[in-house]
Amino acid sequence: MEPDKKNFRKLRKYVNGKEHIKIYNAAAWCIDTMLPFSSKAGRQSSLSNMGDNFIQGRSVDNILEGSEATLIKMDVEGAEREALWGACQTISRYNPRLMVALYHRNEDMFELPLLVHKLNPKYKLYIRHQLYIPAWETNLYATLK
Repeated sequence: MEPDKKNFRKLRKYVNGKEHIKIYNAAAWCIDTMLPFSSKAGRQSSLSNMGDNFIQGRSVDNILEGSEATLIKMDVEGAEREALWGACQTISRYNPRLMVALYHRNEDMFELPLLVHKLNPKYKLYIRHQLYIPAWETNLYATLK
């Protein structure tokens, strides 16, 4: 899922011809709805109360319609909590490996691991802080192994 139109065009070009990949011009969210979106032509685009347009929000559970997922990776610019709730059935039923950004909001460092544990207590949780030029990245990893 990629809500930014410019990034979505790049994504579509990248996956062209890869039949096993489905892409959606939408934001990851807890329910299917319309969300205010601030498009900044790339990396700084995000959901915003003062968005210049609206974008479709989709839940992972609704997109998958009960199908299995083996890996869920999300860096959704501060909407990780909502996106995880939108994947709660998939997470609890199929135990996909998770890679979730923890660095957008201070409270995410504590709230997101607790939420993932609540959704699936079988997971082992790991946090990794990595340098990422020009800044850094901190991620939560969840796996059964």
